[in-house]
This record gives sequence, C-alpha cells and structure tokens, in this order.
Amino acid sequence: MKVAHSCYRVADLERSLVFYNTLGFAEVMRLPLPDESGSAVFLQLDGDVEPRIELWWERERGPSSTDDDGYHHVGVVVDDLDSTLAALAEHDIQPLMEPFRPMPDEPTRLTFITDPDGYRVELLENYRY
Repeated sequence: MKVAHSCYRVADLERSLVFYNTLGFAEVMRLPLPDESGSAVFLQLDGDVEPRIELWWERERGPSSTDDDGYHHVGVVVDDLDSTLAALAEHDIQPLMEPFRPMPDEPTRLTFITDPDGYRVELLENYRY
C-alpha cells in the first residue's frame, strides 16, 4: 500500500490554487463533482509522478474545521527553508513560528505556514525520509 494523496475541502478554489501554486504545486487534473456542485483539483510538485494534494471545492459548502476532522498538516520538503520563506513573504505568507530543529543533533529544520482555509503546511529542510 501507499498513500495516494491528501484531500482538503476549501472555501475558495482560486484563492487556494494561488497559495499552493506559490508553494510550487501545479494543477494536473480537474474533475467536476458528479452533481456539478464543484470540482476536485489534483496538484503535484515538479518531479512527482502522481498528484500529492486534492483540493475539494463545493459551491454551497465551506472548508471543514481543522479542529474536529483529525487533520493536522501536510509536510512539504524544501531545498532551502530561508529562501522559501523569503519567497513566500513576497506573497504575504508568513510562518507561524521561527524555523527550528526538532532534534538538535539532526540537520532537519522546519516551520509551519497556513493555507487560505487555515490548514497547516509543514515546510521541512534537510528532511530524511
């Protein structure tokens, strides 16, 4: 088994696409919902062989609450955390905290940002799979 993708219900599809495009995700497929009430949009990073994120948008419904659905975050590996944060700042996207090392003797640094619907995105530098 493997994880196919993470899906998030979003309130404003275009606003969310701008956010995830800024992070480097590109739209690779858009499907109308069966009753034409919205769309499912699949995104992937350059080099991925399949979509990693699905944005689920319904005209009549907003995003789900991050407090009651069990969602915590999606992790995205970046080459250089400081330059990524500088580029995001140009789009008024600010980290929730200063970057830090969760284990002082390891090279991984991380921080979190939030997308337009309040979903957390973890940015990881020097991450080991």
